[in-house]
Amino acid sequence: MRKIPFFVLLVLFATSASAQQPKKPEYRPDWFYNTPHPGNATYLYVVEHGEGATKREALNQAIARVFQSTANRIGQFVSTDEINRAVQAGTDYSVIGRNMKVPINKVCEFAFQDEKSYAWTVYVLCQVAKSGSVIPEFDDCDLCNAHTIFDKNMMYYKEQLAQQKINARKAKNKENAISLVESVFVPGLGQIMKGHVTEGTFTLIGEVGLLTGGIATYAVAKNKLELLKAEDLDYASFNQLKKEYNGLRAGSYIMYVTAGALYAFNLYRAYFAPSYKHRNYAFYPTVISVDNQQLALGMGMSINF
Repeated sequence: MRKIPFFVLLVLFATSASAQQPKKPEYRPDWFYNTPHPGNATYLYVVEHGEGATKREALNQAIARVFQSTANRIGQFVSTDEINRAVQAGTDYSVIGRNMKVPINKVCEFAFQDEKSYAWTVYVLCQVAKSGSVIPEFDDCDLCNAHTIFDKNMMYYKEQLAQQKINARKAKNKENAISLVESVFVPGLGQIMKGHVTEGTFTLIGEVGLLTGGIATYAVAKNKLELLKAEDLDYASFNQLKKEYNGLRAGSYIMYVTAGALYAFNLYRAYFAPSYKHRNYAFYPTVISVDNQQLALGMGMSINF
């Protein structure tokens, strides 16, 4: 004959992974990702960037890089210091281009500030001469407000968010259903699984106590009923036993009704009680083999790291 210990607490270690929140795309114009194509063969589009403590400082650095790279490419060798001095002095960019014979037309700029260091980064889109021997014919363009790539990324981000909400709702419904089934068979277990350990424990104790009390009270009432059937009872004894029997029977029914109400409330809480979001443990019923002749029935606990 197998021996079955009533309770054994098992501690198991497991890992858990939470769904990653999709990263919201930051606004960037299309030319930030893809350099535009020129409207004719006399110029090129160039994208450069600069960093600085202020927005103006970062913009000046970006423009200086455009001048320097263009000057070197078309063979107009100018001093880097000369470019920087002109830019820092606030000279108009078109004036700098004429003085240095480096044709440049700034079309767009895009700036953003780092949230931690507060440093500025500025990107610029410029039309620059393709060669030093041809006067560029810069075209008018409307590229600064084009953001189709950003719109596509934002649409994908919203789709991810929507799908994540659907998955979270399905997971929540599944968890609620499992908790409900657990509390159907073991009152309070569903609440314990959701992290409401105190509530679930008291529910289980209360349910067991009420049912046990109801059964015990009914058994005593039944015994009183057997005594009432005795023929040698006097009137006073009969009335006393009957009073005790009615009281015990009423008390038994009250315990049964209370147990039923607690059971219904237990099912409600098992399904609708929220789960603790940062809970790193869970309880569940378990059965293991201790040796060839014994089984252990009890409660397992998983700890997530």
